[in-house]
Amino acid sequence: MLLRCCNQSSHFFFSRSVAFSTINPVERLGSATLPPRRWAAAAAGRSGSAASEPGTDKHRFAPTLNLPHERLPMRPVPWAPERVAAHAEQLYGWQAAHHRHRPPFVLHDGPPYANGELHVGHALNKILKDIVNRYKLLRGHRIEFVPGWDCHGLPIELRAVKEGGGAGGQTMSAGEIRQAARHFAQQALLDQKRDFQSWGVMADWGNVGGSYTTMDAAYEAGQLGVFADMFRKGFIYRGFKPVYWSPSSRTALAEAELEYRDDHESHSIYVALAVSRLSPAAAAALPAECHAGLKALIWTTTPWTLPANMAVCANP
Repeated sequence: MLLRCCNQSSHFFFSRSVAFSTINPVERLGSATLPPRRWAAAAAGRSGSAASEPGTDKHRFAPTLNLPHERLPMRPVPWAPERVAAHAEQLYGWQAAHHRHRPPFVLHDGPPYANGELHVGHALNKILKDIVNRYKLLRGHRIEFVPGWDCHGLPIELRAVKEGGGAGGQTMSAGEIRQAARHFAQQALLDQKRDFQSWGVMADWGNVGGSYTTMDAAYEAGQLGVFADMFRKGFIYRGFKPVYWSPSSRTALAEAELEYRDDHESHSIYVALAVSRLSPAAAAALPAECHAGLKALIWTTTPWTLPANMAVCANP
């Protein structure tokens, strides 16, 4: 809605909270005898500028504007740490004390790796979780959110070996690699926790039990307890499974850690494999003179798998 207030000397246009003035510049300069077309020259003279040509004083229109004065800065001012804590850590403690009888909302934190500085992926993960927690808090729930860190795995080992100066871990024993990885993870999670707190993520950061790490003795004991329970229920058994191995890192690899070259061309190969033993049906079907030195011819496009080949499957 646009309101117009008029009097003899000025016109004001109000649109919501912004006001614009078209005060007669001649009256603003206190010279009622000057015609309107000469007001710019008078403004330049009153400001002490010798030049009266148009464009010489870029601020000459400032006195003609009636704009609102706002105390908000043009750029956001970072909050002080104590103010951030009041909206995050202290808020989490307040709701835990005052919402004790409210229905709980438990959000499990899939822990990030403690292997370096935070990036935009960490921000997306933690901020989205914080939005969900705060929404549930406004809906009257008691929030139970325990952030954690994954302190095991190849990414941490590689960073620890690199920072330790070892030549790819070849000069370090397994115990030395574990010790270096533990020390690196401890420092990395402290740095990440500090940054999470500066983002205002609502959690019990100051309490010892407010977060967890997979290298805590209590956490590892809990994992062993779950494993023992699964074993007693018959869910654990011994068998054979192909495991990817990295010779350079001297560790097993998960399938998600494998990267294949897109420009790699596989060469096919024909291989004659000696038959070690014939089944009764195969021996009866083949002439006796063919039994000695019998070989099975195969064709494969993955020749690198031949060293681990155990048998040849054939469909009769």
